[in-house]
Amino acid sequence: MRPNITFHDGTALDATVVKNNLDAYRGKYPARSPLLFTFVFSNIADVTVVDPLTVSITTTTPWASLPGALFGSGRVGMMAQSQLDDPSTCDTKLVGTGPFSLVSWTQNESLVVKKNPKYWQKDSNGTQLPYLDQIEFKPTPEGPSRINGLLAGDFNAVQVSGGELIDQMRPETDNGNINSYESDEFGEVSFGQLNTSIAPFNSKTARLAAIKSIDMETYNETVNLGVLQNANGPFAPGGIGYLKDSGYPTYDLAEAKKLVAQYKEETGTDLAFTLIATPDAATQAAAAVVQQMGKAAGIDVTITALEQAALISTAISGKFQAMVFRNYPGGDPDANFVWWKGGGNPVNFSRFDDPDINALLEKGRATPDKAERQQIYGDINREFAKEGYSIWLQWTIWDIGTATDVNGILGPDLPDDGGAPFPGLATGHPVSGMWIQN
Repeated sequence: MRPNITFHDGTALDATVVKNNLDAYRGKYPARSPLLFTFVFSNIADVTVVDPLTVSITTTTPWASLPGALFGSGRVGMMAQSQLDDPSTCDTKLVGTGPFSLVSWTQNESLVVKKNPKYWQKDSNGTQLPYLDQIEFKPTPEGPSRINGLLAGDFNAVQVSGGELIDQMRPETDNGNINSYESDEFGEVSFGQLNTSIAPFNSKTARLAAIKSIDMETYNETVNLGVLQNANGPFAPGGIGYLKDSGYPTYDLAEAKKLVAQYKEETGTDLAFTLIATPDAATQAAAAVVQQMGKAAGIDVTITALEQAALISTAISGKFQAMVFRNYPGGDPDANFVWWKGGGNPVNFSRFDDPDINALLEKGRATPDKAERQQIYGDINREFAKEGYSIWLQWTIWDIGTATDVNGILGPDLPDDGGAPFPGLATGHPVSGMWIQN
């Protein structure tokens, strides 16, 4: 670890507190019983303190991408011992080592953070980061409201995704009214998540019928104004596992109707399902298009709206047939081990237990060879297509729109000659290098 780093409460970031955090994530620390991360780190056999700045991690099987798992798209943070040992209020009393420390937090209204004067990182000129003195984050669920707030000067910066919102941002950027940083690199995929453990999608016939009923070109033009790129698998272009041709079934209304009839022959019931989607206008409109296309194929689709938190809880419970979802951001594909491994895994939301995918995930985790990993994750891509576990929709574009005086969206180059900042926006972006031109 780097020396002389302290938490916001003044205590040291040392090997002991790192070990305690890692043990907490994997369910080996008193008073901590995590769900997701227990599975994420189940391959860790032991964590030991070597010296004040060194921790040794022993894995059960080889894990070439362990450093990526420890980063966890920025979600595996180290908390101070005071927060770690405070299970009653640890979710509101945040004590980390980052560039900003908590000032106040009114959930669903405002999160205010201030500059950490003891933050360790400096820019290439030796200036200590962060540049800004304070940031206020304002949750604003509706995308058009975020854009309007930016144009009105109520917000300095906003984050948006989706074809219609991107389409609104582009002319404002071209006209010089705002600045934008747009990225489709290492993006997530939007998809119809199918629960393969219950009817109707425990039937491959039903899954393929639903997939073939979706006219992706028309869907993309209607929902996203053609701005986004249609997906054919979980891996976006440029990422490990991406295939130009994954074998994913294409739109075929006549074939979809045949499969619907076949499903009734096999089960004695009509093909019908409930599609859960968040209540925002864009997602509901997308669900309505799926409903209309399903009807044309003889599939009865009922739409149910759920707020995102409730939707995720429902995914974990497994009490759903299908839902509109977005996941699998680019980067190291081993990050998807937690989502796709079978054997009763509670966060394999689609509930498939595919022996081929299980074996490939283990192989991909163990090898550092790039060519071998491309083959392995390409085979996973093909297996998804063959079995129809998901209805792939589009790969996501994210856009950070800012006032014209805001700079440094991605921040400075990485420390220790680490090169340019990560260009993807799917899991957020650093704010330590943002600054305002006075």
